[in-house]
Amino acid sequence: MKMSLLQQMYKEVLVGIPLAKESHHYTSLLNLCVEQSPERDELCNRMHLPSTDGGIRSHQDTDMSDVVVPTTDDTSNSFANMNSSFCPREVMLLQLTLIKMMVAKAESQEIEFNMRQKYCEIFVLLLKEAKIDSKLICLLGSYDQLLSHMASKSLASLVYFQLKEENTLNVTWLTFSLKTLSGFPVNTHVAECLWTLTTIIKDILKDKVLPKAGILKKLLAPLDAVLEGFYNSILFHHFDSHHYTSPYSEAANNLISFIDLLEALLASRIELELPFRCQRVLFLKVSYVLNLISSSIHYLIKKLFIMLLKKCVLCKSREDAGSGSLFLQNPSLYEDMLALSNAILQVVNLTWLNQIPLSEKASYFGGSEAPPGDDTQGGSDQTVLRALSLVVLKALEFKFQNSATEAEIKGDFQSFMSELLIFWRSHLKSSPQSHPVVHHCEWLSLIFIEQDDDMWEAAKALLLIYLKFDRLRHDAANNLSQKEEETWNFLTHASGYNPHCIFLFFLEKIAFDSTVLLDFLISSETCFLEYLHSKLRYLKDKYYESAAIIESMAHILKTLNSWFWWENIWMPVNVTWAHFVDRDGLVFPKPHQLYATIPYAIVLLIIRFFSERYVAIPLAKALGIKNVRRVKPQPNPVLESYFRECSKHPSQSEIQGLAKKCNCTVRLVEKWFRRRRNLEIPTVLRKFQEALNRGFTTYGRRGLAIRFRLYCHPNIGTTWLRLVFTGLSYLHLGLTTRGRIFWLMSFITWQPLG
Repeated sequence: MKMSLLQQMYKEVLVGIPLAKESHHYTSLLNLCVEQSPERDELCNRMHLPSTDGGIRSHQDTDMSDVVVPTTDDTSNSFANMNSSFCPREVMLLQLTLIKMMVAKAESQEIEFNMRQKYCEIFVLLLKEAKIDSKLICLLGSYDQLLSHMASKSLASLVYFQLKEENTLNVTWLTFSLKTLSGFPVNTHVAECLWTLTTIIKDILKDKVLPKAGILKKLLAPLDAVLEGFYNSILFHHFDSHHYTSPYSEAANNLISFIDLLEALLASRIELELPFRCQRVLFLKVSYVLNLISSSIHYLIKKLFIMLLKKCVLCKSREDAGSGSLFLQNPSLYEDMLALSNAILQVVNLTWLNQIPLSEKASYFGGSEAPPGDDTQGGSDQTVLRALSLVVLKALEFKFQNSATEAEIKGDFQSFMSELLIFWRSHLKSSPQSHPVVHHCEWLSLIFIEQDDDMWEAAKALLLIYLKFDRLRHDAANNLSQKEEETWNFLTHASGYNPHCIFLFFLEKIAFDSTVLLDFLISSETCFLEYLHSKLRYLKDKYYESAAIIESMAHILKTLNSWFWWENIWMPVNVTWAHFVDRDGLVFPKPHQLYATIPYAIVLLIIRFFSERYVAIPLAKALGIKNVRRVKPQPNPVLESYFRECSKHPSQSEIQGLAKKCNCTVRLVEKWFRRRRNLEIPTVLRKFQEALNRGFTTYGRRGLAIRFRLYCHPNIGTTWLRLVFTGLSYLHLGLTTRGRIFWLMSFITWQPLG
């Protein structure tokens, strides 16, 4: 009976039908059947947990020593009121699903106010009368992983709902969290507590309406010291134990859950500036994480921590968020990033990098064994290789941007880059088609070419380091000798961070495809626009500093100018530009006067526009010429492409092939081509407009005038220039009438020369 009522309630909530009965009725339906002994208070009571396999995990290790394992009789009595055809586990899962759904509905602004008010009343009754939070905390310890997961989600939803609606923190959950986290490592069952806290923080960060800072401050204030202590406890272990060699052990599960919590705290640190140590602990004590990565812990946990460090150095709060220079706007975050970079560079070296086993066994879909016939050798984990490389490069960038002199950073940078090049060389996937790497600047594109966002982050880091070195060199010495410049160029190439070579090798990898660059330019997923802006600014400064480049450009422009005004093109035989020098009171036309044809052509276009619209159309209506509108065919990319590129009059076999390709009848294809061809034929009104325009321009009289000038004017040179001037003035015809009148006027203009 209860299961059918829950199913009916589920349908009503899912569809959005208002709940008609009293709130106590729905509270009794959602109340979890976990018996509590009346002899204990709220947190110190006996809770009986059902399990599909008969196993119960108690919370005795979480300082809730009053929790006991129920007997078979206790469990059967707990579910005596339920329909025997349904498993108690299914009933409980449906109750947890309903709680999660109702919390989401209550927070949605699309739901009517009365329905949201009804949901809120049910939650208040569940929390105050049914003590649903205590029961959910008890369910966290179930050996049924699905039941434990759903309980964690529901508990997080209720805690966040109280924070959002009532501006209060759930005391029961807070007490449980404080006892669980502070009891580590004696109490090892902490994963469920970490799940719940992580979900609450993520829900707060996703909220776009309420002030996130105030809610998050109320949540983290009582947990700040406990979380910092838990960070020290869980990461200060001896990870050589066999408990950490398997990703399915409880110890590994605790670490993976803690990584998720650190990621949520990192997102809150980047997006919201709050004075809590638990948000900064990863930045300030990153040495614990680096030591863990170099230990014998399972590779999966190492990979998760490495990816977390990558998000730290990129200031990237979430996967869908773009990396940016937020630390420049936030001084405290800048200090944390600087501390993180210094700690990374103190620990990371070639020995530390080689301790990370990147040559792991290859993974395949559906298992870890290679499919039959697949002889591919598993190479290095390129994802981790790129992440480690990017962590080191960004740490170098942060540290060197804060350095004051070249001598302070030059030696360390050369050492780090040489070790990084050796590390890349030892883990690069080689193929029979690949050529040996000769230039060190090529390594960056080889390592990062498969991950474009990481590649441009690494390229930007090396570019900023290069610009920092260049600025310090010029500050130390105003005039650098040629030998010093050659030495500087040699060092940048030897260390693999010359930005010009890096960009050229990238262009070579994409086969100089401009569309790829355009995609990067308009994409918001990479920092290519920032990189290109910095590089172009540097090139602009270098351009204005170099007199040789300016002189060569002036020489090129002068050469192009002489080619353009070549006498053999513009003049008749035995006539040069010297004949047109003003002398003896005679003034000759100048070549630059030909530029007047441009505004002249624009004026003619304007006259043509107004004459066609305001003279030709009214006159056509007065003469009874109608503007017949032709029917446009339905948009079809396949037929349109064939019409433009292949043929406007396809054969019958081609029409049948196009009909099959477009999944339509032959008749429809024939009709489409017929209507499309009709659009190409000018209407009677359009022909009338062109004819009227010809009458306005009086082409015939202009041709007669040109003939008269040629035979009657005494100065053939001046007449030649006037002829050229008149001929150029008609170039606008080629742009407006598709060349028909243009060729006619060309004949009229140049025919007298015969």
